[in-house]
Amino acid sequence: MSFENTPLTLHKLLHGDTLIYGGWVPHLTFTFNLTSTKFSVHQHKRTYPERKEIRDKVWELHQKGWGYTKIHKYLINNSYEIGKSRTTVNYMIKKMKKREYILGLQDQIRKYEDFKIQYFRV
Repeated sequence: MSFENTPLTLHKLLHGDTLIYGGWVPHLTFTFNLTSTKFSVHQHKRTYPERKEIRDKVWELHQKGWGYTKIHKYLINNSYEIGKSRTTVNYMIKKMKKREYILGLQDQIRKYEDFKIQYFRV
């Protein structure tokens, strides 16, 4: 058997060309710190279908560059159910931005640590 064309692998380095069954095999182990929002329960995952129309309208007008006072006046004049204070629209916009930010977060692996070679029985 020619070893010139055989790729060099960790198994090849440790065991040559012998396979070990029932013996101890080395494994590289480590721990890592993962940050994710998928495991937490928060109000940003909840949807409110009854408020979808008004939220879509507020977001559309906000994207056009309207201020929250102008949006509030538009909603009142077009018979949308909205609070009396104009700041309710401002709070809606802030909450929509925060919701988009939180739901858009990706999983992040912060660090790898505690690298060890441990032997496990096969």
